[in-house]
Amino acid sequence: MSVNNNTKNYEFCYLEWDSNFFGLSCGKLIMTNELSKEEQQEIFYYLKKYNFVSIENKNGNPRNAEFIGIYTSAYLADVNIQFGKKLKESKSQTDSDYHIQIMRSDYGQKYRDVLEAMTDFQYSKFITDNQFKKRNGKDVYKQWLINGLRSDKKHLAICSDIKANIMGYLLFSMCDDLCVIELVATSSNYRNRGIGAIMVSLVEEKAKMEGCYEMQVGTQIRNIQAINFYHKCGFKEIGCHQIYHHWNKEILEYQEANFDEKV
Repeated sequence: MSVNNNTKNYEFCYLEWDSNFFGLSCGKLIMTNELSKEEQQEIFYYLKKYNFVSIENKNGNPRNAEFIGIYTSAYLADVNIQFGKKLKESKSQTDSDYHIQIMRSDYGQKYRDVLEAMTDFQYSKFITDNQFKKRNGKDVYKQWLINGLRSDKKHLAICSDIKANIMGYLLFSMCDDLCVIELVATSSNYRNRGIGAIMVSLVEEKAKMEGCYEMQVGTQIRNIQAINFYHKCGFKEIGCHQIYHHWNKEILEYQEANFDEKV
């Protein structure tokens, strides 16, 4: 189910992947502009119908934030920052002592165990939200990686040293003239060596060769290290969106009755 009417100030879609992973009916509501009174009333239909709804308040519209805070039980779970970078024709600096392979992601299946081990993101809303944490939210990004490695439409950059030890990876996708960075991870044994910046630079060259004119990536506002990293790589902030989580009271009561309280 999807609501995407250009005359409306919101969009709604059913989250099939999330619903299957968590065993809940999940939806996503995106408030693109300030809601009218009629649209505020319409939104309650989705909040009542689904066990969980992720609400994205584009660019932190204050009137929409006020509506969410006063009239719903949703809480602010995350603030997502979107970064963009226009790709220039000049060649990026890619000299490195490390070996970097860029391949179709399904060719990276043989590295799956190593890549999974370094897919441990501490600034995940799927960990900070206890309702998701009870349902193995910590494994969301690992499953994201696994799904990416099964796809022939995504791409993978892998960085290794002279002994062929994998130091980091970058999962990305390209569509039309846009390259989207999905996951970036570095092994804990090889951090602070500039590996991430080198991979981004190589991916940038790959994207330009494929006809892309822009790169985009998102991160959480609490992840200061990632924010500084993307600034260092030449990205600029292009959006800052509030993410609210709305849980139906019924599902919360079910969680309390059926899951261990220890989180």
